[in-house]
Amino acid sequence: MFEPGDTPNSGAYTVLRVLSNPQNASMGCVYLFGFRENGGIAVGKTFRDELFASDYRAARKCFLREVVTWLSLEHHPNILPAAMFDLVENKPMVFTEFCNNGDLENDLKIGRFRRNLKPVLKLAMQLCDAMSYAKSKGVIAHRDLKPTNLFIKNGMLKVGDFGISQSAASTLPLGLRRFVGSTLSGIGTPMYMAPELWEDPSLFSEQSDIYATGLVLAEMYGGYNPVATCSLEDVRVRHFTKLPILDEFKDSNFRAVVAKCVEQKPQNRFNTFADLRKSLVEVYEKRFKGKVPTPIMPESTFGGSWYYNRAIMFYRLGQIADAFRYMDKAFDENAPNPRYFLLRAGLHESKGNLESAVADCLRAAWEDVHYQPRGKEYEYKVFAFACCVDLFLQLSKIADALEIADGMLRFHGETPISWISKAQVDIEQGKYHDAINRCAEATRRTSDGRSGILLLQLVALLCLQNEGTLAMNSIRDLWEAWLALPAELDETSLTALRLLIQHGHLDYAKKAIMKIEATFCGNRKLLRLLASISRIEKRDVEAQEYERQMAEGVFC
Repeated sequence: MFEPGDTPNSGAYTVLRVLSNPQNASMGCVYLFGFRENGGIAVGKTFRDELFASDYRAARKCFLREVVTWLSLEHHPNILPAAMFDLVENKPMVFTEFCNNGDLENDLKIGRFRRNLKPVLKLAMQLCDAMSYAKSKGVIAHRDLKPTNLFIKNGMLKVGDFGISQSAASTLPLGLRRFVGSTLSGIGTPMYMAPELWEDPSLFSEQSDIYATGLVLAEMYGGYNPVATCSLEDVRVRHFTKLPILDEFKDSNFRAVVAKCVEQKPQNRFNTFADLRKSLVEVYEKRFKGKVPTPIMPESTFGGSWYYNRAIMFYRLGQIADAFRYMDKAFDENAPNPRYFLLRAGLHESKGNLESAVADCLRAAWEDVHYQPRGKEYEYKVFAFACCVDLFLQLSKIADALEIADGMLRFHGETPISWISKAQVDIEQGKYHDAINRCAEATRRTSDGRSGILLLQLVALLCLQNEGTLAMNSIRDLWEAWLALPAELDETSLTALRLLIQHGHLDYAKKAIMKIEATFCGNRKLLRLLASISRIEKRDVEAQEYERQMAEGVFC
């Protein structure tokens, strides 16, 4: 778990606050993060450390599946959107907007809605709108509707945590089911779990969500949870008995609606949230004789930045077709900029379309946008040139790569990446001593990315050894220095790994990849490199296994 003040991912994030209760039974950890790049804040959510420790690959697979589900909801005004996905210290993390007023539980503690039917009905209708929309996008059930997963911002109710902190126990691998079995955290929160879920966790459905909704409405209007008790067994028993608070409701029509929500048998409840909304509308019209608030429909268009961020998330999750779809929308909405072209270049490269990737990198490098020297757009442009060098080398277009690398040193020689790009070309041209010197120059200009630079130097040293011009102890010393550094996964490291394979140094390549993969478990680019080594060594079954894992991996 992170603590306030932690700065994971080399300071890209700062943990401002721990929002989840470490002592609760939830599988999820929730933090408030600050972002170094833009100064913004967002809520980050992931699984607890114990779950990853139990079976990291299986836990990550479950988490990523739920992130994709959440992303499929696009943007609805009553759903807290998934704003970004990233690996934070190798923990899969999904980020959502921060609601200053907190969750519904804060309002319940002060009795904000007690005996105040009009706002309760309005918020209940918004909850129904959110869940009906989620259903239209293929979400079978939320599985953990409760006050701490409902948020109010500017008078609007927003539903959060679509399965992120509560994966259905029936879909978890056996090892993870054993971990969550004693806590019930894989199937919901005990005080809001429908009776059927206590008997069979796989029976989650729209009706089980409606049961939880009924309890939330009872708590909002009545002032306390009708099944709250200190004993887990007592909670289970109360779910199978009549809820006493219903007798206290002054409005008989609203009482009847809540009573139907919390019927013991699913078939006796409302069939859908749409049906529940109709009954809530009838209660509103009878009681207040006024116009019922019309449903708020999802927005149909968004800005280019929103589509771009969506594309990044799908790319990182390996959903390339969806990422392309959102990039097309981003280009339609906004004037092109280097970031857009670079991301699309990465998508093309992931599909093996290197020529298309080069074309987009060149557009990113030469796109006529206004930017400040040494600013963010400047960094994107220099990085675009470096990507061009790497792609031209993969295409065996040495002359093109050399032309760009020389230009980088001439115009952007103060940047470490310019020297790294030139070192790559030197290696391809057999100028190994020059490559080593370029790497040393890059190291002098940065304190970041030293691991990748050392790995690139290793390629040059090994090539010199092949020529018989280098003592073995020089390689050993550099290798031990690289092993002593924390594992890094950047473009320089990936390029060095590819060059190790290309020049036949498979043993070093494999050891280096396995060290990095131990930290960045499931990265598709690393798995692709391992598969290529297995193919070279004629171990086809092993290569097929790596390729199978690639289908479940990530690009971050």
